[in-house]
Amino acid sequence: MTKNEEPSVFDNAREERRRLKREWRQYRRENRFCGRGVTGGFFLIFLGVLFLLNNLGIVPWEIWNYIVGFWPIFLIFAGINVILGRNIFSRIIISVLALAAFILILIYGLYSVGSPLIMGLPPQLVDIIMFMGNIKK
Repeated sequence: MTKNEEPSVFDNAREERRRLKREWRQYRRENRFCGRGVTGGFFLIFLGVLFLLNNLGIVPWEIWNYIVGFWPIFLIFAGINVILGRNIFSRIIISVLALAAFILILIYGLYSVGSPLIMGLPPQLVDIIMFMGNIKK
């Protein structure tokens, strides 16, 4: 191409592609830590609720004896995250599974220590919890 010729359609497309790549890299650099999975957030909320209930005297400290036994769940979530990758679909799946697991673990721990917060649950949920921890009636 000489100086007097206008750029071709291909040259314009090539420049536009380069510009979009630069903008995308800049966007990714600025938003690198945005949009991460919420599993860690659920875990922190789970721990915060437990500590709050412990400090208020609603739940005894022995609940930790029941909950610590579920530490392999975190390894399972990490493995699922590695297998599925970091797309939005896998983040949604892991987040839903983590929320369900944390709620069930919390209910299991509360039921195991005989917390008054758990009395009055539907019998079907109590059966699931008892099956989960092999608790005898």
